[in-house]
Amino acid sequence: MFKRGFTLVELLVVIGIIGILASTVVVNVSRSRTRARDARRKADLKTLQTALEAYNDENGVYPVSAASGWVVETGSPNWIVGLTPTFLPVLPSDPTRRPTTSTCSGIPNFGDTSGSGYAYRSNGSEYKLIAACTVENTVAATDIMRDPAGRPNTYAVYSGSVTASSF
Repeated sequence: MFKRGFTLVELLVVIGIIGILASTVVVNVSRSRTRARDARRKADLKTLQTALEAYNDENGVYPVSAASGWVVETGSPNWIVGLTPTFLPVLPSDPTRRPTTSTCSGIPNFGDTSGSGYAYRSNGSEYKLIAACTVENTVAATDIMRDPAGRPNTYAVYSGSVTASSF
C-alpha cells in the first residue's frame, strides 16, 4: 500500500522555487521604494519652489538665508523662515534625512550632525533649493531637476536668474 504525499526532493524543489520568487519580489519592492522616495523629493522641491515664488510675489524678495550661506533642513518646522504658516502649513523634510560625518556635495553645513537632506540658499533676490546626499538613484543628465552645479545625485530648483557659477 502506497501512502499519498510528496517526496523530500519534491518539497525541496518547491521551497527553492518559492525562495527565488520571494527574493525577486523583495528586490523589486526595494527599487520601487527608492523611486518613490526620489519622486517625493522632487515633489517637495516643487512645492517649496511654489511657496518661495508666492512669498516673493507678496514681499518683493525671497526669504534670506543666514550669512553663512546654506540653511540645512534639520527637522526644524521652520527651516526657511517666513514660509510657514502663510505659504505652507508645514515645511517638508526629506524622507530619509540621516546624519553624516563628512561634507556633502560641497555644502559645509552638511559636514556636521545635521546630516543630509534639503538645503536652501538665498540673498533675497535669487535662491537655490537642493536635495543633496539623499537622492537614491542616479540623476540622469537630461533630468530638468538635475543640479546645474554638477553635484552628483542632487536635485535642484532655483530662481530664474541663478546659474551654477553664482551659487
